[in-house]
Amino acid sequence: MSASRKGYLGLTLCGIATSVLAALANVGLDNLTDLNVFALTVWYVLPAGAMCVGLIGASGFYAGALVLRRSPSSALMAHMVALAAFTQILIYFLGYLSAYDDGSGEARSFFQFLDASLTSTHSRDFGLRAQEEESELGGFAYPLAVIQFLGLLSASITVYCLLRMKQYCETCSLYLQLLHRVETFFDDAGHALCHFQAISASAVGSPEFIGLLGSETPGRGAHRVETLLLGCPGCNRQFVENKVWADKGGNVDQDNVHYHGAPVADGADLRPLFNRA
Repeated sequence: MSASRKGYLGLTLCGIATSVLAALANVGLDNLTDLNVFALTVWYVLPAGAMCVGLIGASGFYAGALVLRRSPSSALMAHMVALAAFTQILIYFLGYLSAYDDGSGEARSFFQFLDASLTSTHSRDFGLRAQEEESELGGFAYPLAVIQFLGLLSASITVYCLLRMKQYCETCSLYLQLLHRVETFFDDAGHALCHFQAISASAVGSPEFIGLLGSETPGRGAHRVETLLLGCPGCNRQFVENKVWADKGGNVDQDNVHYHGAPVADGADLRPLFNRA
């Protein structure tokens, strides 16, 4: 098996582990406190509980991707959709098993139990006034089950999009690792932006780039430019990122508008240059 397939298999196993954990936690809490988090809704159509359970289930993909440094693919998205359906079925099946464990179940198949359970269950809903209301679902049970699946699915899509936003090597499909960081501080936001524009416009590794990278500024102003050296753990290719961080009313936040990234020439190693800066 190739390293790529092993990496994505590891991601899938992480997702399976947290999906099973989410289903077990939901059914266990329901048995202990009579609170079925998965069934919680807002205004009867927003599957807030299913979204929370889905986020827990999809967290394995997120953690696994960071640990294995494996960027998500379309195949992984398909796995996440399948695991969202698996999580919902597992929640139903664990409820089926627990009904027999406590002696309240009758001799009937899983599908008979599921039909009776869905149509007779009482959904807890929280409206605009955050006042809890209960109602028997009846014929609305199956449409609500579809809505709950969409809640699980939306959580998986959210996690997938967060993973896609992270920088990765398009050749190896691996997340980049931080090799070095150089910070340049400014008292004025305009000066910080000028420095960012100058270093972003200069060719990576050129004398101009080196001079800007090693430039010194007095004090530690509220505004700063970060120049990051990133490396691919697969092909060892390097990348440079420039970011502007600005003081906004006492909170220093990244200004996502001011961002620039550029690849380093193949075979070049800028770590000695960054170490001297």
